[in-house]
Amino acid sequence: MAINAGSSSLKFQLLNMPQGALLCQGLIERIGLPEARFR
Repeated sequence: MAINAGSSSLKFQLLNMPQGALLCQGLIERIGLPEARFR
């Protein structure tokens, strides 16, 4: 799992190793705000 956390967002990817094939990914943005969303 790879995670990139910023001040108001979080991005993640789940990889199948050792090939590095992408299994899933997502983004949570505007954390703490009423218009926050998950993609």
